[in-house]
Amino acid sequence: MAGPPPGDWKLVLDDEFDGDRLNPKIWAPGYTFHDVINNELQGFVPENITVANGVCIIKVGQRDCRNTDRNGYQGPAQKFASGVFTSYGKFTPTYGYFEARIRMPKARGAGIWPAFWMLPDRGKDYPDKIRGSYRTKDYGTGIEIDIFELMPWWKRLDGRFPIHVGCIWSYGKVTPKDPA
Repeated sequence: MAGPPPGDWKLVLDDEFDGDRLNPKIWAPGYTFHDVINNELQGFVPENITVANGVCIIKVGQRDCRNTDRNGYQGPAQKFASGVFTSYGKFTPTYGYFEARIRMPKARGAGIWPAFWMLPDRGKDYPDKIRGSYRTKDYGTGIEIDIFELMPWWKRLDGRFPIHVGCIWSYGKVTPKDPA
């Protein structure tokens, strides 16, 4: 389906990657975490993201690198180098319709984990410790919403991949009426 579903939608962000780098008003290279999570094999490094001719390319290669978060902090070394960029702190919608044109890599081996996620960002009114946290005592659980996530080892015998979905969370304080 091209375009949003029927309704009164207002375009609030559109990036066609027309320049020669990520638009710094919208995107920041680097992942949310500097530590390696999920036993991943790749590290995310800014130099593996390029922009040219209306296309943003995330390069993946087998080489040692140190995972780098969106603040530039480097974590442990990994055997594969990849890239990631986020809109955290730059674009924080509450609701909306999200669309992207994404081509999957031909390689389907170790170190490949393409994904389009929405991660929690409660907004600038929250302290940093709570703002992007997955779990908080008083503000519920902010879990990623996966638009898509492709793991090579999820491939079924018929050649298709199962759908991986996320969930919706509450931004409010946890109460009996709003249990997050």
